[in-house]
Formats: sequence, structure tokens, C-alpha cells
Amino acid sequence: MLIPIVRFLDDEDIKVKEVAASITSYLTLSHSYHGALVEAGVIPKLVHLLQTKDNDYKIIRKEARSSLVELSTDDSYHALIVDQGLVRIPLVGSSAYKAFRPQPHSWPSFPDGSEIQRSSRPSKYGATELLLGLILNEKKAEPDEAKINAMIGRSNQQFLARVGAIEFDYEGKEQSGSQRNDHHTILPWIDGVARLVLIIGLQDVSAIAKAAHAIGDASVNEHMRTSFMEAGAVKSLLQLLMHNDVPVREASAYALEKLSGSSKVCEKIRVEDGRELLVNVLKDSDTPVEQLEKTIHVLSRILDMEPNYYASTGSEDIVDDEKCSQGNVDGELNGMSQNLLKQDELDRFVQALLDS
Repeated sequence: MLIPIVRFLDDEDIKVKEVAASITSYLTLSHSYHGALVEAGVIPKLVHLLQTKDNDYKIIRKEARSSLVELSTDDSYHALIVDQGLVRIPLVGSSAYKAFRPQPHSWPSFPDGSEIQRSSRPSKYGATELLLGLILNEKKAEPDEAKINAMIGRSNQQFLARVGAIEFDYEGKEQSGSQRNDHHTILPWIDGVARLVLIIGLQDVSAIAKAAHAIGDASVNEHMRTSFMEAGAVKSLLQLLMHNDVPVREASAYALEKLSGSSKVCEKIRVEDGRELLVNVLKDSDTPVEQLEKTIHVLSRILDMEPNYYASTGSEDIVDDEKCSQGNVDGELNGMSQNLLKQDELDRFVQALLDS
């Protein structure tokens, strides 16, 4: 029964598509149908419908988004949706964005904090500063595609936040998730990554925790991990590890653990002096056990990038039997078992880090 319904999502008759999309949206309200719908190939079809900008597709887009939000509640199906270029975003309410303040004018930088290189060419009328694209004639200054996408996403989301329209859909109406799950929506990955990074910079602790957790959930592959890194998530998440709100700290640790599956992210953490901050988290007696576990996982991955570390510190006996092999560079899970949380071993591990 489900296969014909999914096929009708491709029908040339827009009325047939609309009915099929409505039925699909209704079926996704029950988790028992999720597996059969996904096996029938519903996710790529829903993604295609959601991305169709034709005005006649307003209802279809709404139903497609609702279906994808419901399917994304299952972690494995959420990963498939992310692979299709979409990200699940928590709806935190327009009031949370009132605290957003754009940075004061200064020489522009990329979202990850690195500065845009100044051109060596003189500009009589200051055009180089006004039109940053002029400096791209110098090949050494060319940003890669990831940085460009991060800038586009940041510009889009900050503009929407400034004008108070950040949680509105294409039709100018305030977004809602689905009939049952009205706390999330779905965005294209460029905007989704930038939205989540913007939220973790707000003041609403509930919104921050939700966004940090969503960053972890979306970090399912190397592309997404490095995209969050380029968008500036790493530095913000490291700072949130010391937040006075426990759920924020735990969500940030979760996000960093997922992101650290990328060797590039591990290097970024090291450059941001994140290792010292992570050690301070371990030393804090008030750090929850769950956050301790995730912090140790992140540290172990960073140390795996330093082959001489164990020999120089003499700490090989502490971690060698507990850590898993790193796997491939796009970041399979790797870390230490929960046995490291025994206090005496934890003390030795921290001391080894401090001595390195």
C-alpha cells in the first residue's frame, strides 16, 4: 500500500502529488510506518518536493517538511536526511533572537574567526574594503568553498535575525514543525549550520542547549563536521563547556564529541587552546559524569594525533588499553571506555596532560 503512495509523490498531476504528500505526512505521525516509507524511497522524494520553489507547491512543501521532521526523530533516518543536504533545527521562538547583536564594524573575518586577507594592491577610493571580492584576484587570498558557504549562511541568518523574520517560512508565516512535533523544522544545510551556530551565541540557555545538541546530531559525516567548524561552532562550544547551566555544558560536550570524529576539528580544538580547557573540565569536581566521559573521548582523539605524546609523558599505560583505534580520517568513533572514570585513573590521566 505504501509503495504506490510514495510513487504518487512523483506524479505529474500536482493535485495527485498534494494528496500523496498529505497522506505521507499523516502516516509519518506513526513510527510504525517509518521503516516501510524509507525503504520505499520516500526521503529523496520529500527532499525534492521541499526544495521546489513553485508557488503552486505551498501545501506540498508544508507536508513534505512535516514528514521529514517526523522521520528525523529516528537517528538513522535523520542521518539519511542530513546526507540529502538538510538539517533539523530546533524552533526556539522569536523572543530568543532579541538578544542577538551583530558584531561592531571591523575588518571582516570568516565565521571560524580567521581574518580575510587584506589586499596588497592600493585602492584610491577604498574600493578594496567596500568590495571584498576584489582581493580574490590574488590567488593566495582565495577562500575555499567551505568558507564561502559559511559566509553565505552567516549573512543569511544574521540578516533574518536582525529583521525579526528568522523563524518564518517561504510564505512569510511563522514556522511550525509538524502536527505532532512543533519544536523543529528542516533547513538546507548551509542555512541550517549557520542557524545553529547563531543560536549557541544567544543568551537563552534552553535555546543554546537545544542547538548544541542539534549540532551533535547533525555531525554524521566529515562534510557536516567541517562545515560546523568553518561556521565557527568549535570556539563557541569550547566556551560553553564552562557555562553555569549544566544542560548547556552537557549538550556542548556532546556536540564536541561528535565533531571530534574529524581530525580537522581536533586540530582546530588544539589551535583554539581547547586541550587546556578540556583538562580544566576534567579537574572540576562539579563536572557531571556524562560530560566527563565525552570530554575524555575528545581528548583521546586529540592525543591520537600526537604520536610522540605517550612516549614523552610516560602515560601509555594509562590509556593504551582503553582507547580504540581511530579508524579512517573522516572520523569514526574512538575513545576510552568508562573505566577511565575511576577517580585514581582520571587523576593520572589529567596529570599526564598537565605535564605534556
